[in-house]
Amino acid sequence: FNVIRFGRQAGKSTFGNNRVLDKAWRKPDSRGWYVGPTYRLANQMYERAKFSLLRSNNAALRDKSDTELMLELLSGGRIYYLSGEKLESLTGETLDFSVIDECRDQRHMKELWTRVIFPMLGTTGGGCDFLSTPNGMDYFHDLDQKSLLNPKWGSFHAPSYSNPFW
Repeated sequence: FNVIRFGRQAGKSTFGNNRVLDKAWRKPDSRGWYVGPTYRLANQMYERAKFSLLRSNNAALRDKSDTELMLELLSGGRIYYLSGEKLESLTGETLDFSVIDECRDQRHMKELWTRVIFPMLGTTGGGCDFLSTPNGMDYFHDLDQKSLLNPKWGSFHAPSYSNPFW
C-alpha cells in the first residue's frame, strides 16, 4: 500500500491513472479499479487513458466499454473507472490493485477503504495507492501516519512546484 501526498496541481490524477495502466499491463488477467470521488473525475481519467491507448494505434488495447468505463489491455488486465459516491454499488469484485484518487474528497473514505476495497484485495494480496493533497487531520492523514510507521507501506510526497508547468 502506498500513500502519495502531492500538492495541488502536482499531477495526482495523472499519476494514479498511469499506475493502474502499468499494473494492468504488468499483471496478466488482473482486475483493478481507479476510484475517483465523483463520476466526472472517473470518466475524465477513463477518457484520458482511452485516448492515449487509441492514439498509440491500439498497441496495448484489447477492448473497451464506454458504458462500464472499462479498459482491457492485451495483457488481459482490466481497469474499471468508478466513483466512490455510492458505496453500495462497489461490491462483489475481487481486485488485484486499486487507486483511490483525491482521498480527502471521498465522502466516505474510511468505509470505502475498510468495508469495500480492502476486503476485495485480500484474496489476491493486491495493493492500493491512496492519492490526495495533505490538509488537516482526517482519515487520509491517519493513512499517511500509518505509512510512515509501517515498513510494508510506502509514503511519497511531491509539492505543487514539482509540476514542470508551474
